[in-house]
Amino acid sequence: MEMSSKINNLSVAPRKVRLAADLIRGKKISYAKLQMQFLTKGVAEIILKALKSAEAKAKHNFKIADTDNLVISKIFVDEGRKLKRSRPRARGSAYLVRKRTSHTTLILSDGSTGSPRVGSTKAFAELSRTSSPRISSVNSVSKNK
Repeated sequence: MEMSSKINNLSVAPRKVRLAADLIRGKKISYAKLQMQFLTKGVAEIILKALKSAEAKAKHNFKIADTDNLVISKIFVDEGRKLKRSRPRARGSAYLVRKRTSHTTLILSDGSTGSPRVGSTKAFAELSRTSSPRISSVNSVSKNK
C-alpha cells in the first residue's frame, strides 16, 4: 500500500532539493520528520509539508491509525521548467539566467514489503560474497606484470 505526495513547480533548483531528499530516503516517517525539522536548508520546510501531507493521506484514505511504521520508500526530484531571465552585462549585452524549478514526488509504504537498500549491511554482505572471484582475477593480472 503506497501513499504519495507531489510538489510541482517548486521554485528551488533540483540540485538543492536532492540534498535534503537523499537524507530521508528509506527512513521511517518519524525519523524523517525530525530530520527535516532540524535541517538548516530552506527546502526542509517544504519537504516536511509534503511528508505531513502523505501521512494525512495515509490516515484518511487508507485508515492507518499508527503512521510511525510508514517508510519513505521512494523520493525523487525531477527537473521542472526553467524560467529564463536576462542579466545586463558590459557594453549593452545581456546574459541568460535560468531560474530552475523542480518537481518532487514522495511515496510512503507500510514497510512490510521491499528489497534491502543498497547501503544496508544485508545488501553489502550479498555483494561481497558474489564479487570475490572478480577481485581475485584483478589481483592475478597485476601480479603477472
